[in-house]
Amino acid sequence: MAKIVTSPDEEQLKSALDHMEEERNVIVFLHKADLQKYVKLVEEMEYDILQKKDLFPRTVFNMCGILVVWKYKYGSEYKRFSDVVNVSKKRRRRIS
Repeated sequence: MAKIVTSPDEEQLKSALDHMEEERNVIVFLHKADLQKYVKLVEEMEYDILQKKDLFPRTVFNMCGILVVWKYKYGSEYKRFSDVVNVSKKRRRRIS
């Protein structure tokens, strides 16, 4: 269970603000992408959020990996956003 913080210190505030800024950057990055090319991906992401699945990438690096996998693989084997997220995670492990 997550610990509830009632009076955060400066380090906790900085960490939370950095986290929020990175998530904002992911959203901006996705909207700056060619939305006509990724409209199905955005619809899948919205559907998964409505289903309370937390698959949304937290960093621009992760979002970029998802867009790359979606762009090259969508027409063949990957039909769902969750499939693309799993493939993107496997690719990141090989790169690291």
